[in-house]
Amino acid sequence: MEDSLKEKFIKLSKQPTPDSKKFEDFLYEVKVNLKKEVESELNSLKNKIEQERKDNEKFLRYLSKVEDRLKNLEKKQLHGPIHPELYFKLKNGAKVSSIHELLTFLKDMDETTFNHHITSIPNDFSLWIKDVLKLKDLAEEIKSLKNKDKLITIISEYIE
Repeated sequence: MEDSLKEKFIKLSKQPTPDSKKFEDFLYEVKVNLKKEVESELNSLKNKIEQERKDNEKFLRYLSKVEDRLKNLEKKQLHGPIHPELYFKLKNGAKVSSIHELLTFLKDMDETTFNHHITSIPNDFSLWIKDVLKLKDLAEEIKSLKNKDKLITIISEYIE
């Protein structure tokens, strides 16, 4: 049975006169074994890093899917019931309680009423959508629109 490196070192160090050939062989063996250990550890670390990278990519894909689902759910629900004090009050006296109702009103809205609500930037529709319905991305997209058909198109696409 072959002696361990430690045992060989002890034997060599106890010899009265060192045998330089044996000592050189011993050092070479230590060097080779250390190199193998380092390479093995390095390969093990590389494998762990690669597995963590794959796990992270998998988690990011999962997270992206969850975010997409939440956005889709938000678009479908868009908003639960709101308090009547927060309804959007049109110049003509009509009250709007949801993005769906706003879309319906916009389709039939006269130009005077529409123009009244788009005079500032952000326009009244954008402010209500952002502050009450909490649909910040939609509000940002429509905040400076002056064209009713474009506004109807964007809101329609958003709620589909």
